[in-house]
Amino acid sequence: MDSVNSLPPVQAADRAGVTTTKTTTTITTVTTTTTTTPQDKTAFTPFRFLDLAVELRVMVYEELVIVGKVFYSPDAYAVENEERFEDWESYRVPSLAILRTCKQVHGEAEEVYLANNLFVLPDESTKRQPFVGTGLCHNTTSKDITRTHVPFPDRWLFSASAPRLIKSISIGFSGRSREGFPALDHCSWKTEADFDSLAPAARLQISHERANNYLNGDLDGYIEDLYCFFKYGGGPTFKRMNYLEFDLTNAFCPTGCCRMAEQNWPQMMFLGPRKTGFLGVRNEQEADIIMAGVYHTLYGRYSALHEDYEGKLAVDMEGIEEVFGIVFNPEKTPWEQWKVETK
Repeated sequence: MDSVNSLPPVQAADRAGVTTTKTTTTITTVTTTTTTTPQDKTAFTPFRFLDLAVELRVMVYEELVIVGKVFYSPDAYAVENEERFEDWESYRVPSLAILRTCKQVHGEAEEVYLANNLFVLPDESTKRQPFVGTGLCHNTTSKDITRTHVPFPDRWLFSASAPRLIKSISIGFSGRSREGFPALDHCSWKTEADFDSLAPAARLQISHERANNYLNGDLDGYIEDLYCFFKYGGGPTFKRMNYLEFDLTNAFCPTGCCRMAEQNWPQMMFLGPRKTGFLGVRNEQEADIIMAGVYHTLYGRYSALHEDYEGKLAVDMEGIEEVFGIVFNPEKTPWEQWKVETK
């Protein structure tokens, strides 16, 4: 209620009782406003996420986006032929909606997401963004992105910040050639040899070698593109990888008569992985072939890389396996702690 209206009316002065003195009375009115809040309601102050200390915000990001392994809807071929996709449904999907909150939160959460997960790259990943948009993947052309067996070809695998922030990747040996295996038709046999004069085994050997050459060229080009993307895409500052994984489960030749372990895997060692896992290696002979390639590639160059690898390459070449933490067919990997039970 307004306090002015509650004051009593001013009474008229009794002039008969006043003889010599005139009195003037001044009335001061005070206005007050009272806000009544119902007892069952309290004032609400919105919570500001960015008012939290950065350490606490990072803890929130870790709960949302760190899931161990990040997969990209593998198709049946990948699931059936590559060991790295075993139990892939046992890993939860990262909650990336937080990246759409604001620019500051996006930057903070994305760094946590990219730096702490193992990104299991799909076969022929360099045909997709952000690889094809960098100009670093010279063996991939934009038209290849429409290959029908590449799931969701128009979706980005991750942002353009990946070369600078990603520290763990998994790649596999895939028999899916970029250009496809050329058929040995009439014109091809005129170039290769006289078809009629060859025994069936000799014809098969020529076909085998030609298919191998095509597949080798495609896979080596794929590895080279991955190396260039992660080595040079993040700027001039050298960055060591934490974990590299290579899956050779499907490393059979196109005709299925032999294995193909002699790929350009050692080039990826120049990313300086602290731990390296080779999956699907069938025997010690394959392991020796891989290590021989690593030794051969790094031999004579470790002095130049001394500073890049924090001085750890100043060892004899027999210590390379320890320097890069190379393990063949590891029984357990650091990422299994993130697996969850599935129904």
